[in-house]
Amino acid sequence: MESKPTMETKKSALADTENPVDYDSGELGNARVFGFDQDLGLHGGQFGNIQTLSSVSTILFEVPWVLAVRRWGAKKSIGTAFVLWSILTLGTAFIHTYGQAIVIRMLLNAAEAGLAQGFAFLFSTIYPRELAGKRIMTTNLAQCISGAFGGLFAYAIQTMGSRNGLAAWRWLFIIEFLITIVVCGIGLFFLPGEVESAWFLNAEERETMRLKKQRDFMIRGEEKFDRK
Repeated sequence: MESKPTMETKKSALADTENPVDYDSGELGNARVFGFDQDLGLHGGQFGNIQTLSSVSTILFEVPWVLAVRRWGAKKSIGTAFVLWSILTLGTAFIHTYGQAIVIRMLLNAAEAGLAQGFAFLFSTIYPRELAGKRIMTTNLAQCISGAFGGLFAYAIQTMGSRNGLAAWRWLFIIEFLITIVVCGIGLFFLPGEVESAWFLNAEERETMRLKKQRDFMIRGEEKFDRK
């Protein structure tokens, strides 16, 4: 007898589908091997400065993005982060100076900050604590896997050499942008604005999610940001 998928299965499938596959964390290092430093005229610790300031930008914007998810919902907030991140990834392919590299990478990491933390917060509102941890772990695992294969992908791009006046490391970010646009499109299509109105749930399951949200409100109180 064929069994029907449960609500848990459907939400699990959504979680697996929506895992951001690659956060651009290793591509700048791969670009450096292809001549990133030489083309931009970097010297001394300037590459390290770019990485450090980018990390600071990520830290500063993690909390604001989570608050945005709470305020405007996952579809709008995470979708916006995805689009900005994609555009800034493309922008990295056309930088020419040290200052431009700092600005574009800080902005990129500011957008990236909304992805992992935004999904982590989203999962925590859907699943109980032990199941939410598994979904967050899946997201982190996807990031590790993408990093493991990122070098092979970068090597394939390197074999292209310079094309149309653009160095191989620039093509690395252009192709990554194209891949990301596809992932963004799929993610925005499947990601619901609110869990209790998700298109993949039937009426009974939507009611269950509505009651869960009502229960959480009774236990935790009104969702508001306390600055104390």
